[in-house]
Amino acid sequence: MNRLRNIISSANNFYDAAERCDWPKGEVNHSNRPLMIPEFVNRAFACELYLKGIAAATNIKIINKHQLDSLFNHLKEADKNKIFYIWLDKAGENIFDCEYTRKMFNDNLLSISDVFERFRYTHEWASSVLSVSSSFKRPEQIKLLSHGNMYGGFLKTFALVLRKHIETEYLIEGIYQLW
Repeated sequence: MNRLRNIISSANNFYDAAERCDWPKGEVNHSNRPLMIPEFVNRAFACELYLKGIAAATNIKIINKHQLDSLFNHLKEADKNKIFYIWLDKAGENIFDCEYTRKMFNDNLLSISDVFERFRYTHEWASSVLSVSSSFKRPEQIKLLSHGNMYGGFLKTFALVLRKHIETEYLIEGIYQLW
């Protein structure tokens, strides 16, 4: 239980750091642009730790990877379904459970799967002008970026959903509730 407590405590710290980097209404401007990458990285790492916390809580061997889709797919079906239904509820767009919605969820998860790995070392690939779209290789990611706000969309909601799920299903005494 101490290991789980430590994982979730760390996840909450990265989640809170991402929230501090967030900006009102998702509007990027000259003064808050430098916070974009720290928000991506902190939020993605919080997701990774929440997924590893769920794995630890359910006695699933924690894989030593950062890819969110791989970590999610290693979870038990019951946890994956609960996470999906929390996301469905939080999406707030009158969407319902169907094949298309599940594909949309999985496509979005794939599109954010390697945000932590890709953005934590931006100094290695970014020039003086940051081009988020140039940092993606998968066609799905480019398509997602062309249709909306990736950082404020699925990644942000997914982190919130994972936090809610772990706090609801695997309540740990001494770790504060978000909800």
